[in-house]
Amino acid sequence: MKNFLLIVAIFVAFVISISIVPQGLVAVCLCVFLSVLFVFIIKKYSEDDSAIFLIQLFIGAVVLRMILASVIFSFNLEGLFGPDALGYHFEGTQLSEALWSGKMSFSEFFEKIDFSRGGNWSMPYIVTVIYLIVGSNPLAIQALSAVLGSATAVVVYFIAKEVYSNERVARFSAILVGFFPAMIIWSSQMLKDGFIIFLISIILFTSLRLQKKFTFFDFVILLISLVSIFTLRFYLFPLLCVAIIGGFVINAQSSFRNILSRTFAFIFIGIALSYFGVLERSQEDLGNMSDLSKLENVRKYGNYAADSGIYEEDKNDISTISGAIQALPSGFITLLLAPFPWQMGKIQQQLLLPEMMIWWMMIPFLATGFWYSIKTKFREFIAILLFLITLTISYSLFQGNLGTLYRQRIQIQIFLLMFISVGFVMFLEKRENARLNRIRLPPNSGKK
Repeated sequence: MKNFLLIVAIFVAFVISISIVPQGLVAVCLCVFLSVLFVFIIKKYSEDDSAIFLIQLFIGAVVLRMILASVIFSFNLEGLFGPDALGYHFEGTQLSEALWSGKMSFSEFFEKIDFSRGGNWSMPYIVTVIYLIVGSNPLAIQALSAVLGSATAVVVYFIAKEVYSNERVARFSAILVGFFPAMIIWSSQMLKDGFIIFLISIILFTSLRLQKKFTFFDFVILLISLVSIFTLRFYLFPLLCVAIIGGFVINAQSSFRNILSRTFAFIFIGIALSYFGVLERSQEDLGNMSDLSKLENVRKYGNYAADSGIYEEDKNDISTISGAIQALPSGFITLLLAPFPWQMGKIQQQLLLPEMMIWWMMIPFLATGFWYSIKTKFREFIAILLFLITLTISYSLFQGNLGTLYRQRIQIQIFLLMFISVGFVMFLEKRENARLNRIRLPPNSGKK
């Protein structure tokens, strides 16, 4: 299996390199370089048996994403799947050409990078940096996103192992995140989503580790990831901060050393974020988000701009508290289960039907795994729970665009898939125990 997967990866890399010239070869080289780096990290920080599994999983996930990335790039499907990519490519090309031609100095470029700015501003600068190295090549950014999306599955494995201490649950969780269609689709494009789900998983994993033991390495990774996600999607930052703080407080250890280490961690994180201006800007953004009338406008615009049909089906006005409460149940159902068959008007939406049927069939496992986690692992996964609750409520209220909702659901889905894995493993173990009990019974035990 190991050799077969390697042969497939080499074949796919060769086909991409010779069929998309010269962008394909450049993207493959970048992908290989980053993949080797992640494989090294996997081997260093995991046990031998799990390392083999994770490396194979990671390579397989990268291969699938690179195939889709190449198809999207070759047939110019960015406008169909993710039109934001066109804007990032344009801005990145303009900035990189200005830097290379001397129209803009590097000092002027770095002055534009302002961590105190709100909104979603950093993606064009990430694209610019990559373009400065490899040239104007969208497929290279797609390769970077593909590697990070695949690495997210590896991080989810470690999160599940940390929370449940169960190898089977951890492996199923990694497989689902690595190969679930939505995860592949949105981390194969020149979009933020591959970056964002990777950062979310890293933030919550390092916070879980810091709850048990403070290490400078985990602290630095957590801090860098928090600042990075603020620049990519600012409203995720306060939600993740709430999750981290809640996890530290509720999952508190009684020893003086642990309390002291958490106190220092909070102080250092606060100082560092204040230095970058993130906390001050985040307070302003939270003020805007708490204004229900502004959220109602965002919701309306998202619906009418894409003609998604969500807003017509939900007449509630969330500009009032009572309206927001009334809109929450239908918004939650839409977030969790949409698009429904009657909402699949466009061709790209109709293609989602097989995936959605699989997703709907997984819901019983999701409910079982979630309830088990609440009952038995509440302290361990409280940070994840708080993040899921706050982000789910937010998206349930202000998302009015069906396509955006499907796309941004993966930020929640990476952990819902983990709950599905828990429920599925419980189902398998129940069947296995029942079979073992039947085997142990004497043949005539039921007869007198």
